[in-house]
Amino acid sequence: GLTALAGSLLARLDERPAALAKLKWGETEQVGDQSAYVDAVQAALRETVPPLRAILSPAFFGVLCDRWAAGFFPMYQAHVLKIKRVSDAGTQQLLLDLHSLKTLILRLPAVAAAPGP
Repeated sequence: GLTALAGSLLARLDERPAALAKLKWGETEQVGDQSAYVDAVQAALRETVPPLRAILSPAFFGVLCDRWAAGFFPMYQAHVLKIKRVSDAGTQQLLLDLHSLKTLILRLPAVAAAPGP
């Protein structure tokens, strides 16, 4: 059911947060708006979630979002823990990216209902 659907969505997005562990966080000198991997996660969600939103009732869609978020953040944390060296600016960028991801996930029902670009 919804657990399998959330797992499938997580598997589809797994490569995006995995890319963050490959970035050179120890060489980051400036903090930007948000990292490319956050943009990639956002784009993937905008592509995959609206069709699910269209076929699920609001209650079931809410449960799907909750289950997906419950699986996404441990996966994200595992990728962050693989990072070997992080500069001060890299740490600030990671914090900003985490905030962007949190905001995105909290707004997921609205993002899913909004028309694409």
